[in-house]
Amino acid sequence: MWITSEVELPQAVLDAQAAGKLVFFVGAGASVAPPSSLPLFRKLAEQLADLARVPFDGSVAIDFFLGSLPANFDVHSHARGLLQVPGSTFNPTHSALASIASSIPPLRIVTTNFDAHLSSAAEAEAPWV
Repeated sequence: MWITSEVELPQAVLDAQAAGKLVFFVGAGASVAPPSSLPLFRKLAEQLADLARVPFDGSVAIDFFLGSLPANFDVHSHARGLLQVPGSTFNPTHSALASIASSIPPLRIVTTNFDAHLSSAAEAEAPWV
């Protein structure tokens, strides 16, 4: 089953959903396409490094790099600010995931994303959530 022009769900995924055993684990890639237009984790880290006025060190794990930023630099607040892009909203991938995940309750989506686009899509697709 195709959920977007670039994403096809294998039958095993659909079968797991039908059995109520599917949990979607969604990363930053879901929020890149318009109208979300948010950066991937590496780009976000590069932007945070610029704000902190330190060089980005791509040779270490990104989460380790972020933890090494100056103590007086509030990574969470700055990340939240960078991700609150005017006009950024859920995209067709978020909608498709929310639609499939909510087709057999309960809706099960786990994400590492800082944005709320999956939640917004779930509210639009399945207001009972």
